[in-house]
Amino acid sequence: ADLNPFYDRVENLYEIQGTPSDTKSQLIHKLKSALGLDAILCPHPQKYFKSPNAEYLELIESSIASGGYNAPGIQIQHNAVVTHLSLNSNVERAEGVHYVDRLTMTPQAVTAKCVLLCASTLESTRILQASKNLANSDRAVSGHGLGHYLMTHLKGAALSTPFTEEAYIRKPEELIYCHNQEALHGEGDKCRGWGLQIRIKESLDKIKVNTFGEDLPYFENQALVDFVALDKFGRPKLNIHYQYREHEIQMLEAQISHLKKVAEKLELGDFKINSELQAPGKNNHELGTARMGRTPENSCLNPFNQVWGYKNLYLTDGAAFTTSGYQNPTLTILALTWRACEHIKEQFEF
Repeated sequence: ADLNPFYDRVENLYEIQGTPSDTKSQLIHKLKSALGLDAILCPHPQKYFKSPNAEYLELIESSIASGGYNAPGIQIQHNAVVTHLSLNSNVERAEGVHYVDRLTMTPQAVTAKCVLLCASTLESTRILQASKNLANSDRAVSGHGLGHYLMTHLKGAALSTPFTEEAYIRKPEELIYCHNQEALHGEGDKCRGWGLQIRIKESLDKIKVNTFGEDLPYFENQALVDFVALDKFGRPKLNIHYQYREHEIQMLEAQISHLKKVAEKLELGDFKINSELQAPGKNNHELGTARMGRTPENSCLNPFNQVWGYKNLYLTDGAAFTTSGYQNPTLTILALTWRACEHIKEQFEF
């Protein structure tokens, strides 16, 4: 409920919409009637996929050039590899950002009234840990989860046909989403969510069904900096440790069982099911490591994504997540960022 208004704003900004084709409408009806699945077409951002054959980089650059992000006066510093933040714990403020020019390898710095960190989960947590005051002096933050509780969506179980690959071209408008399958896995506290993502071309013999599942946050799954091992920019490297546990194995088994039912109900004559978990990180959905919370005793960020102890330092990417959920995280990251920006406007004058 708290994020709903910001989801709406983001969806309006990106013109997220879609209408299923006849083939997809028939499949959605079949999934609902034969399997009782709440199947919906996943709408896509019309504004940024009007030219589906264009490269993503071209789309981003053209969007910025045309003012698509509605940010007049913004200055983008290219080739800036951030090393750490300037933090002043005495006044509870971030003073600026240090970076290395990738082309000249010279150190640079900028000062700021407010710092908003959204560098992606692993990079944001590395920057925070590499910022001396936060990593060394303010040990309380490190003890409250910084670098820990790393998550990455459970992925592996998948259904396909012999004709899938020749037709399977990844385009956002093809996606059918069957969500909220927690009833098929576990009970009580062990009842967690997972969903199906389905792509189909022309007919059922050209179908791809992927599963996404909610892996749980474990303290031992971590990404911690090594101040001895440095990269060529002088930044500490990350030591990443991640392990699937009993919950994830049980969810995989439930997904495989359900995919067999899907194949049976859709009357797929010839199909194969992948039954192995993919390597962690395969989804590019790293989450956690700087979690949000209500008190500094159990979290790194407050409910408005401010870093505890630093009034003008915000973190809004996937590192803030307390659970992975089973949905793609991008829309939530955008909603959290918009919400944090509204809070920044209230707190600071620009």
